[in-house]
Amino acid sequence: MTSIVNIVLQGVLLGALYALFAMGQSLVFGVMRLTNTAHGDFIVLLVFVLFALTNWAHVPLWIAIPVLVVIAFGAGYAVQFAVLNRVSGRDPLPSLVVTFGLSIVIQNAVLTVRPQGFFPKTA
Repeated sequence: MTSIVNIVLQGVLLGALYALFAMGQSLVFGVMRLTNTAHGDFIVLLVFVLFALTNWAHVPLWIAIPVLVVIAFGAGYAVQFAVLNRVSGRDPLPSLVVTFGLSIVIQNAVLTVRPQGFFPKTA
């Protein structure tokens, strides 16, 4: 019985997380008319940074989360200022292409740092 409750609870929480990500994507497109395909990759990158801070640098979670918020704000502002302001306009296609390229760069950066992912494969 507890496993069914656990499965349902995890499903509801995962659905809420997907809804939160979708609301962020919808808000960005609705306000700025900007199609950001790197939205999910930024989230994965920030989770990877949180993983690195807590497991490799042994930073307590209550310190790592505010640091992560500052990093997220800085990275978002830098990308907006350096890349997205140059392609924003009436047509959403240039922003789609640029953020898709940024998505590929983020994915390859994470794979370069940690090719086996978060958990190493056991033999």
